[in-house]
Amino acid sequence: MVAQQVSGLGERVSRLEQRMLAVEKVNARLEAAALTTARVLTDISPHWDAVYEAMKPGQDDLDTERQLPRERNGPALMQARG
Repeated sequence: MVAQQVSGLGERVSRLEQRMLAVEKVNARLEAAALTTARVLTDISPHWDAVYEAMKPGQDDLDTERQLPRERNGPALMQARG
């Protein structure tokens, strides 16, 4: 009876070991994907910074906005910017 229980535990341990190996493989792939994502984000970050800087209004744009009447600010600003 004890031998049967020990044998059953051995099978369960074996199945758990197989599942753990599968989990470790998936984990390794996820870690590799995370590293790749981090590298790519690091590479493209300066490009997005440049886009953000290019879209920020310059001092001339801010001065123009202040001089225009509030109700005409939208369309007039578009005309002033060209």
